Amino acid sequence: MSVNNYAQISNNSICSAQTIQAISGNLILVANGQAVTLPKNSSLNQRPYPRTAVAINQRGDKLWLILVDGKQPFYSDGVTLVELTEFIINLGADKALNLDGGGSTTLVVSSNSQTKLLNSPTHTLVPMRERSIANHLGFYALP
Repeated sequence: MSVNNYAQISNNSICSAQTIQAISGNLILVANGQAVTLPKNSSLNQRPYPRTAVAINQRGDKLWLILVDGKQPFYSDGVTLVELTEFIINLGADKALNLDGGGSTTLVVSSNSQTKLLNSPTHTLVPMRERSIANHLGFYALP
């Protein structure tokens, strides 16, 4: 995030001087509105899985947080990285980054000191069981 509140997704490890907040992911999925060739060496890339990704439009003034539940038969099997990339391109995103997925795919909102879980995470194959993780991506928005 830059000082003018525009988001950027970079495929190198150098942030611009105007960067005030940053996170990292493991794969660029979309660049210039096109799918990036994904590594084929991992079976995790090729089978449905819970996924978390972030995407932006070309100007960087629109940010999408994308979460897909998975590992829950009759509810959601998840998506492959190819399916996730296709979905992101259909949103109209210019760039996208895959973040951590699996059991850490959790979306929570907080309002007036109450929190609400918005998806169905799974941990140790138990639906609605949240995984304890050491980091998160959070946003604060004025009412």
